[in-house]
Amino acid sequence: MNELFAEDIAKGIIDDGLDVSDVWPENYSTNSVQKVWAAKYAARHPNLACLDLSSFKCGHDAPTYGLIDSIIASAGKAYSALHDIDANKPSGSIKIRVKTYAYTLMLLKEKLEDQGVKKVELDRALTEKKLELMASLQQKLASVGKIDDKLDREVKALVEQVSAWREADEANQAQGEARRGSQRDADLGRNEAHEHDQRQDR
Repeated sequence: MNELFAEDIAKGIIDDGLDVSDVWPENYSTNSVQKVWAAKYAARHPNLACLDLSSFKCGHDAPTYGLIDSIIASAGKAYSALHDIDANKPSGSIKIRVKTYAYTLMLLKEKLEDQGVKKVELDRALTEKKLELMASLQQKLASVGKIDDKLDREVKALVEQVSAWREADEANQAQGEARRGSQRDADLGRNEAHEHDQRQDR
């Protein structure tokens, strides 16, 4: 846990990972302190989104609402607050807000997945370019009768890495073609069965 707060601890801003005095020095409620700390923790954690729940807007947590909003907003996290759950009758508005939040999370999930794919593609492109440059240097050294053992080891490791990626690509492509073939066979079978049923009906 302290890893998420390591920078603030090192700078002396807080004493430990549970300290909230940097954002709320005059806290008065254990429950409210826990909510503020949860907001700080979620704001720093890469895999968490935030949903703030309370029964009434005028509850004892009311002084923390703006504070929690600012903590989460500064981190750019997906966030929704339902501060009047018991006050909403009928419950339609709550349902709409929950569905909207769920949709926001779905969009965030797609964004993170897209970023992950792009990062993998970038890492691979950089590795392949590094291999190209190092292999070129290796050839130049060889042309003048020089050998660099460290360079040779690095080139070998990069060749193995790129080869593994390409083998995985070929395997994935073969699996994809097999799945598409199975789907075509299944579709053909359903069409033939449907045509057979139509002939029987006649």
